Order: sequence, then structure tokens, then C-alpha cells
Amino acid sequence: QERVHIEPDGDVVIKTNDVALSGAGTLRINSGSTAGALNLDGGASNHGGEINLLGGSNGGRILFRTGQGAGQQTEKMRLNENGSLRIGDAATVMSYAAHSEGDDLVIGGSGWRGMTIFGEGGGGVIQFADNGDNRIGQILYNHADNSMDFRTNGNVTRLSLNADGSSYNTSNSS
Repeated sequence: QERVHIEPDGDVVIKTNDVALSGAGTLRINSGSTAGALNLDGGASNHGGEINLLGGSNGGRILFRTGQGAGQQTEKMRLNENGSLRIGDAATVMSYAAHSEGDDLVIGGSGWRGMTIFGEGGGGVIQFADNGDNRIGQILYNHADNSMDFRTNGNVTRLSLNADGSSYNTSNSS
């Protein structure tokens, strides 16, 4: 049975169940064109999952597509050439343009969308950092007492929301 075949147009077809690549060198696969693409598919006619690496002339993006059934794959995540990561419908369909100060990670689309930080015990946190401090500010959720703290300037709690909805402000505001 033929395992490698070269088509009349120059396409190379390799048929095998498993591929093993080894060695200490670099494996480089490219389309041979800056406008080309490299597509990795999860199956023959029903791809399931796809990763599309687009050449520089096509924007230099990496697209992640999933779906069940032949031709049912839709884009779920996109890493743009500028390093921006978009998840959900935000990967392709956006009725707005995210501001450049907040477009490194965009999650969204039509209907309800969101993000979940899951943790057992402890809590969940969104941290803000700079070159001088790896934790200059935080939005912190405490699972133990179901409270939320907002911390700024040296990671000091300035506002705390308790489980019963009461809050207290620890800053020196007038």
C-alpha cells in the first residue's frame, strides 16, 4: 500500500496511522509562501478541532477552531499578530474595537459571556503589577468568609465588601 504520494500539482500526501519525529534539531513546516497557512486538523472529514497558523501576509495569526460534524468547526480562540488573545465570539465577531489599553485578553460575544476563577478553599484574585511591584493592586475574593477586597497602592485593602452586602472603606478619604 502506498504511504507517500506526490500529486501532479506538487502536493505531497503522506498516509500513516502514527508519526514519530525525533532528534535534537528543529522541525520546520511552512507553506512556502508568506501568504500561506499551516492547518492542523483533528480528523479526516470531521476535523473536530483545528489549529490554523496563518502566514505574515495573512495577518500572522493563530486560530483555534472546534466543532462536531464535518464543516461545523467555528473559531473559538484567536491569538493576533500583536499578542492580543480573543476568546469566544470575541475571536471573530466584535461590534466594537477593544481599547488598546485593554485588548491583551478579550472574552465576549453575543448573550451572556464571562470568566470564572475557580478555587477550592483560599480564594480568587486578579492582580495588577508593574516593574517595581509584582502585586501593586488586587481584586481579591475570599472563599472562607465570602468577601471581596479591593487593594491598591502597595496592595493595601481600601474597600472590602462583606458576604451580607455591607462594606467598609479603609482609605483616608475626605
